[in-house]
Amino acid sequence: MDKTVLKRRTGLFFTGFVLLYTAVLCLIYQVNWDDIYFFSSRPIESKKRPHPAVGKTTAPKQKAISKLQQRLNRIKVENQQGKERKMRLLKEFAQLDRRRWLIHQPALYRTTEQFVGEVSKMTLTELRQNRSRILGLSLKLSMMNRKVNKLPLSVKAPDSSTDDQATKVIEQPQSEQTAAGPQPKINRPELMREKPELKRQVEEPAPLNSAELELISKFNSQSTLNALKSKQPPARKLVQKKARDAYEKLKTIKLYESEPFSRQYTYTHKTCVKAKDASISEQEKKEFENIINHLEKLKAKAGVIALNLIGLEPIPQELSQEDKRNPHKMSQYRAAAESGFPLEVKNRYGMHFRFIPAGTFMMGSPETEKGRSKDEKLHKVIISAPFYIQTTEISSRQLRFLKDKPGYLAANKVSWKKAVEYCRKLNIKENLPREAYQLPTEAMWEYACRAGTQTPAYHSELGKIAHFGNSFSGSVQNSQQLLPNNWGLFDTLGNVNELCLDRQDDSFFFTKIPKTYVDNIKDPVSDKGSSIVIRGGGWGSSRKQTRAAYRKLVHPESSEWDIGLRLIRRIYLKWEN
Repeated sequence: MDKTVLKRRTGLFFTGFVLLYTAVLCLIYQVNWDDIYFFSSRPIESKKRPHPAVGKTTAPKQKAISKLQQRLNRIKVENQQGKERKMRLLKEFAQLDRRRWLIHQPALYRTTEQFVGEVSKMTLTELRQNRSRILGLSLKLSMMNRKVNKLPLSVKAPDSSTDDQATKVIEQPQSEQTAAGPQPKINRPELMREKPELKRQVEEPAPLNSAELELISKFNSQSTLNALKSKQPPARKLVQKKARDAYEKLKTIKLYESEPFSRQYTYTHKTCVKAKDASISEQEKKEFENIINHLEKLKAKAGVIALNLIGLEPIPQELSQEDKRNPHKMSQYRAAAESGFPLEVKNRYGMHFRFIPAGTFMMGSPETEKGRSKDEKLHKVIISAPFYIQTTEISSRQLRFLKDKPGYLAANKVSWKKAVEYCRKLNIKENLPREAYQLPTEAMWEYACRAGTQTPAYHSELGKIAHFGNSFSGSVQNSQQLLPNNWGLFDTLGNVNELCLDRQDDSFFFTKIPKTYVDNIKDPVSDKGSSIVIRGGGWGSSRKQTRAAYRKLVHPESSEWDIGLRLIRRIYLKWEN
């Protein structure tokens, strides 16, 4: 045999042996093909950085900031400006010479004193909205204070005719100044020509006589206040009635109805402030103060809800008599009403989401349950925050960011990596935080699937709620053909296995109990492992596999015929943080 042919055959045999050996190692150790240089689909990045041109500086790349993040950053800056301008105004007002201002600028001083009192009680939102007004008044006070400080503390009485007559101090309490009417104008050039010794003289207020003391004690008594309250003009009672009626009407408006709530809130807040100013007794003033404080809390809560509902449209829901008799459905309805969120919403791709309340449940299965595996340990789990979950499994058109009608076929042959990438792109398209749309955790999925029940399935007849047992002639079925669970979710059992966010290590010989299966664990999620958890069973699963506690592990890149997904939409209760 020719030596060249022998060498060629030897080289081919050696190359084939090396490739076969490498493939076997990759299958055993589950090596990602993208990590191998020859099979990588990622572009090769050069380690050498190009030298910048002489005289030019390369600016560092800035991360793209979403519009929502820009808006939140702007709000934080405006909040800080409101705080600083409030402190400046309080400092400017504290430095004013009260006696001089009451002599020369009484009207401006009273207005400023009233506004400073309002500013000290303003919330962070009100400070942000009034920051320009606060700054303008602060600058005006600093300019006027320089002029007022140059003016004397005393002026001549208007009715004096001789130069040696004693000076009269124009400094009265606010109630007396209001009763006395507008102050006479002061001839400022004459003030500047007064003698220095007269400027320093300040007349002490005259003592009150017995008649004045009796009048004051009479008006300070509770009986006089009650008499005045009973004889108050009809207009004052009308203002209070309007405020109470507006407050009751505001309670009937949902917090997520942004425009009606905003209009009614503005009117209610205005009328309550007027009613508080018109109140005589301390009890009425305290009542309207509590209403105003509650209104501010409602406004802050409505703002958080509006941020959470970006890109979502509320869908009105009416409970039937059968629903009202179901305790699980009523608990879901009450939790949504108390938190202020709508029970059901949808996005622009036709995905419907249901509100799932926070709570606790027993995850896993008891030892007496048929078809139970070792990895279904029964333990208590705490779901600390509410969330929205899709009512049906996602369709193929929705995976391509297209709108689909109800009753569509569920998407299948979806790998975990493809599902995670889809959630990332969806959040970018909707201009939301990166974890707003995501896959449910294993605990979230089972909590939503059970909907308050502890049986293997949420209905006694499995055929009425799940497509299963058709491994030879079956396929993916249309959604919403069978009965939903107590929380309005379709096909949580059967049709397609649903991907979860959790990862777990598996073994060739037995299945390990997950590390998150611990009693009283809060919001568990496992982010380490070589396999992905899928739940619910598919159209080819047996009856033992079509259970709420059934678990199965697959490879992250596995895309089988009966693997699909449904999304959740997170609810941020502390949005700014």
